[in-house]
Amino acid sequence: RDEPCPCAVHVNVATSQEDTVFDGDVPVNEFGTVLADFRAPKTEGEGLYVTLSAGEYNDSFNIPVTAYRKPEFKIEVAPEKATYYRGEAPRFKVKANYFFGSPVANAKIEASVYGGDLWAWHDSVFDDPEESSYDDEYMDTIEATTDANGEAIIEVPNSMVIFDPLNDVDRSVTLKLTVGAGNNRFAEGEGQVSIRRGSYD
Repeated sequence: RDEPCPCAVHVNVATSQEDTVFDGDVPVNEFGTVLADFRAPKTEGEGLYVTLSAGEYNDSFNIPVTAYRKPEFKIEVAPEKATYYRGEAPRFKVKANYFFGSPVANAKIEASVYGGDLWAWHDSVFDDPEESSYDDEYMDTIEATTDANGEAIIEVPNSMVIFDPLNDVDRSVTLKLTVGAGNNRFAEGEGQVSIRRGSYD
């Protein structure tokens, strides 16, 4: 039988130096979750260690804490075509520019590739279908470097676009990029494209 949910969970939050940030009982809401508010330490790199306890049950995890840095440049990610078909290798164009307009040349790019099923639905019979990827799975990471114009082309091998023969749906490919320009300057970007099954199996 199911055991009753506890009315409260004891939450302890401490720094790596064992300084207590939060310690107290937090009520469990109707969804079986808890919410504790506390202020993170100002010291960069000072992670937090969280311990949860309720009766005989205990759990713990770490929360990394880093300083916020306003990005100095922006990233644009767009597929070269609006739609690709099975067997094609999707290509994305990446463009990095400083906010004052100059290109970010020779920047290192790490692009994490995710693939997922693409589902369509209608809000009503009169609306065009909307699409959304579902259950995206990490596939691999591709590295690249921007050229003198702050641009790069990232091609995703079609071997990463995996269709389920038992599932008659299209796929999506998503790139999640981190671009580094040296001196701890980073920016992030993301792009997605649809991959159609086509009329053959």
